[in-house]
Amino acid sequence: MGLQAEQIADIVTAVKDNEVRGSYELLVTTLQEYPAMRKLFKGKARQERGGEQCAFNVQVASNESAQTTALFSEIDLSQADLFKTGRIPWRHVTNYYLFDEREPILNSGSEDLVDIVKGRRTDCLLDLAVKFEPWFWGEPTGSEAADDAPIYGVKYWIPRVNTTTAGAFQGGNPTGFAGGCAGLPVATYPTYQNWSVGYSAITEDDFLTRLNLAAYKTGFKNPVAIPGQEQSQYGYYSNYDMQTGLGEIGRSRNDNIGWDVALKVPVFKGVGIEAVPYLDADSEDPFYGIDWSVFEPLFLRGEWLKETTIIHPGKQHRVVATFMDSTLNITCRNRRKTFVIYKV
Repeated sequence: MGLQAEQIADIVTAVKDNEVRGSYELLVTTLQEYPAMRKLFKGKARQERGGEQCAFNVQVASNESAQTTALFSEIDLSQADLFKTGRIPWRHVTNYYLFDEREPILNSGSEDLVDIVKGRRTDCLLDLAVKFEPWFWGEPTGSEAADDAPIYGVKYWIPRVNTTTAGAFQGGNPTGFAGGCAGLPVATYPTYQNWSVGYSAITEDDFLTRLNLAAYKTGFKNPVAIPGQEQSQYGYYSNYDMQTGLGEIGRSRNDNIGWDVALKVPVFKGVGIEAVPYLDADSEDPFYGIDWSVFEPLFLRGEWLKETTIIHPGKQHRVVATFMDSTLNITCRNRRKTFVIYKV
């Protein structure tokens, strides 16, 4: 019986398979894509602040002083308290990688194809992207004051409520947070709520009617110039089942929803609807509308992927540990510019 080349020890020792140096394939991720890390933490989306907590200012009242007057009329003067500050705690995220000081030398031969230290650092970043996905699309559980509680994600800021079945600003306070989002309870500040509504089927008369109304109701534009305010930057997010259903609608009409044949992406109001693999497991098939001009991550100044190298930690006298620390949380200054539509 003949032998294959890989069974001959001399050939295995003398000949290297044709691999691209420094390249390898990832077989440890379970989702096709991790958009939370890409969308939130790159470029202009990243905002850095100082302070004990993540904080943002909101106007919750108006002085309502405009009035018609007559000549020589007297006016009773008063000034309302206009502003409140929303606050949420910082969240601290730590990950790390290790190597023995001898490993890089052991891995320095001409036949070694992968830099193990670079590979471990890349794995550290990969783990961060994987963990951010459920943190971003989910909500914190347990004590909101606990230092190790999760980041305040989408389900915290955009709760799903269907009390008014036609749709309304009815997001309410997130579960477990009677004091309201960012300490602004809806009983006191009813305008600080997201739009929410349920649907039964992904059809024109059911889902699309609700989607059009949600986009209309949340399309707030400031009637006067506000310092530091950006134009709305909406993104639309769903899962595969939702995207497939919308594609069926798009193929049959060319109105608010179209179908990009080349990219196979449904489009609403000129914006592509992004399928989020993490949401595929969500039986309520949610559709989120998020205005990125008011929904953003905040980072403690200088504390995004801050690397600290510790030489010889503990009893491991030849080990080098590198830690990556980030201090951040996610904020939503105006929940009225977000919506969720979900299956009930």
